[in-house]
Amino acid sequence: MKKLKVPKLVGKRIILRKFKFGDEKDLLELKIRKVKTIKDAKNWIKNSISKTSFYLAIYLKSENKVIGYRELCHLDWWDFDAGEIGIKINEAYRKRGFSTEASILLINYCFDKLKFHKVYADTDPDNKISQRNLKKMGFKLEGVIRERRKINGKWTDELDYGLFKNEWKKALPKLKKRLNQKIKNG
Repeated sequence: MKKLKVPKLVGKRIILRKFKFGDEKDLLELKIRKVKTIKDAKNWIKNSISKTSFYLAIYLKSENKVIGYRELCHLDWWDFDAGEIGIKINEAYRKRGFSTEASILLINYCFDKLKFHKVYADTDPDNKISQRNLKKMGFKLEGVIRERRKINGKWTDELDYGLFKNEWKKALPKLKKRLNQKIKNG
């Protein structure tokens, strides 16, 4: 089994880095289901890195603030040759390209440094924004797992997406162009 190294990835506006104590207030603003208090946030930070997964804070350089996270998990399922990604962005910072910038950093890391065969992601059928973003990044819908999880007391399906390196390299120029335009327009 490969040893998991938690990276620090630097973009134009953001840094993907380990969560640290001091990020608790920013973490509360993300409205994570099980994080309601500072104590909850401290526990979440303490557990944000394991042997097979990690959460990276999306740190906005201009505001010295954590505005979300990127997750890389289930690395042990594929002997560290593939993994699943997830994201959460503070509502106040959505639609400004931070998700795209964080995705570019993390997915490049997965393919170029970790030498992944494949990157996975999932979402629920009601999350149209996530589905659109995954498709823009080159992900392909691979299947539906019926009634996979319970959200707000209701069983819901899960849409599973996959991405190979060649698909990512094909989508990347357009993503970068779109991101640079967002950055330029503020």
